Amino acid sequence: MLAVRRGGRGMRWVRGGLLGAVALLSVVAAQAVVAPRPSDGELRAITESGRRIASYQEAIVAARKRLGEKSDLGDRIRAVVVDRNGVWHVVFISRELQGGDLRAWLVVADAIFRPRAGEIERLDVIDPPKPAPTDAQAALRAIDSARSGAQAHVAAVPPPFDESVFRDKSGAFTVYLQSRTGARTTCRFGSDLKVTVSADGNQVLLVLPLHGRGESADVAPGDGRTPTLHSHAHGDLPTETDVALVVETPRVAPHLVMTPSWIFRIESDGAITWLGRNEVPPAAPGGGT
Repeated sequence: MLAVRRGGRGMRWVRGGLLGAVALLSVVAAQAVVAPRPSDGELRAITESGRRIASYQEAIVAARKRLGEKSDLGDRIRAVVVDRNGVWHVVFISRELQGGDLRAWLVVADAIFRPRAGEIERLDVIDPPKPAPTDAQAALRAIDSARSGAQAHVAAVPPPFDESVFRDKSGAFTVYLQSRTGARTTCRFGSDLKVTVSADGNQVLLVLPLHGRGESADVAPGDGRTPTLHSHAHGDLPTETDVALVVETPRVAPHLVMTPSWIFRIESDGAITWLGRNEVPPAAPGGGT
């Protein structure tokens, strides 16, 4: 207990003691709110999610290339990946006008993609087209619903998007919308959304920006040796979309992610290494080589 004396030097001593105590408490409080070091398990989970997003995009690109070799359907056909008991199908769907009305979705081609090998096992063109499978229709509806939900964030996450959709264990969909640059020579970090959609694909349940406003950064690939980087002003971990971009564009690796608390390195295979504390938090938005 502090003994309070009235007036003079005693009062100054009390005031000084109180100010010192307040300052000490402020330092302790600031130290207390520093995020704990992420576990290896947390980082592995982010890596696996990022690799899955990258594999989804790889499947779409590879299947479109194979389809172009077998038909002239072109890019006007929509494509979606559905996971059927561990087998990835890239389903190409057309929805054409007939008498002024939209016809039901029709499947025009189906490819099997092997994520581990990164290859198309086979592609079948379906002629005449037949009604699209219900799982593919629901996944496409989920993407369309996510696009609608993204309208409120168009300033920070502008289209066009790289889209990927996954069915969760709960039955709901997780849709990732990643804003892409006009030039494929750069990667756009920090401009993406994670959208949760109902199991039927019709209702948006949650729209989650994965980065804070102003954190978007276009990063050019490097020489594969000198690190590139971008920074987060909010959040203490790399995102799964950060990992996906590095996996899709290996020449941006090694890629550093500066968060307000920590510094991480992402390798070309998506593996994340914790490098230690960021000594100058908060990290300023932006990035570069």
